[in-house]
Amino acid sequence: MNEDLRNNRPKTTVGKLNLTVGQHEGDLQGWDDKVLQAGVDYLHRLGGGVLTILPGTYTMNNALYVPSKVTVVGVGEDTILKKAPSFCSPLILDTDWYEAQVRVSDVRGFQLGCGIMLRAYKDDRLQHVVQATVTGIEGDVLLLDKRVLKNFWVADRATAATLF
Repeated sequence: MNEDLRNNRPKTTVGKLNLTVGQHEGDLQGWDDKVLQAGVDYLHRLGGGVLTILPGTYTMNNALYVPSKVTVVGVGEDTILKKAPSFCSPLILDTDWYEAQVRVSDVRGFQLGCGIMLRAYKDDRLQHVVQATVTGIEGDVLLLDKRVLKNFWVADRATAATLF
């Protein structure tokens, strides 16, 4: 048998994808953290790759969660990730362990997908901090992507803020 035929075995090499995000060009187009996260998630689902962010200023309303096997690179000094202005509102109803929502006095500074930090104080000391993502807004209630696993009580000056 021909030597070349005996060594003709299928070889599997996983290729790395390259995906670009831009404001007016690229594979994905947008101006904020949602389009960047969509690109990262797409690459992760396909086994990894490089997300290249084209020049522009991208408003970050939440952290960019980058799993292993995904690399994020910008194109020069004109690629800017800028945090959206912060907003803070006191809670107006106690939130207990295992709840996945908070009721705040003012929802105007929050939006779907924004990252938030819940804080509570006891005896003038920071007692609890939890980070979450807003998945819904119903009236004055912020629905969260996870249960808080801490008590955030009005008496402890609990707040929700767009910090991440």
